[in-house]
Amino acid sequence: MIRDKRRHEIKVRYDDTELATLKGAASAARVPLAVYIRERSFGRTPKPPTDHPAIVGDLINELLKIATNFGQLARWTDDATQSDWVNQWESVMRETYPGYAIRGEFAKAAALENFAGLVEQGRLLNEIARVSNTEKKAPDPQRLDAVGENIAAILDKIFPPEKPATGTQQPQPEQVEA
Repeated sequence: MIRDKRRHEIKVRYDDTELATLKGAASAARVPLAVYIRERSFGRTPKPPTDHPAIVGDLINELLKIATNFGQLARWTDDATQSDWVNQWESVMRETYPGYAIRGEFAKAAALENFAGLVEQGRLLNEIARVSNTEKKAPDPQRLDAVGENIAAILDKIFPPEKPATGTQQPQPEQVEA
């Protein structure tokens, strides 16, 4: 949806106290004064910008890369339990966590601190998937479990604890959100 450019200006007068109050509220909300007044005039609470907007996109991209690798591994897993585990990981990485990231429901400082580790684990998972695809065989279960546990530990640091934790055990279908 393309929004029309705002072309109309309304002049409103405030006394010194009112203006100071508005400026303080806008500052506390971490938005410009005009945004604060516009949002409040429509009864909305102004939303502050993401502290690190680049991390949201980077985090989503990395989650989707990891999901793709889990999807590739699902083809080669010969154990039904492991296959379900890999498919559930793919679903969680493709659908659940990116939704949290888009909504800003993650610890930004933890994301910045742990992003390199997530990328490294993603590279290891990519290597496991590449070997399985090239050799057309099931991945080494111990190596796959170890990488899965490391990814789970990193995600547990980045995403709030009230979100369904991936844990280090294989997720069960009722634990996975779509």
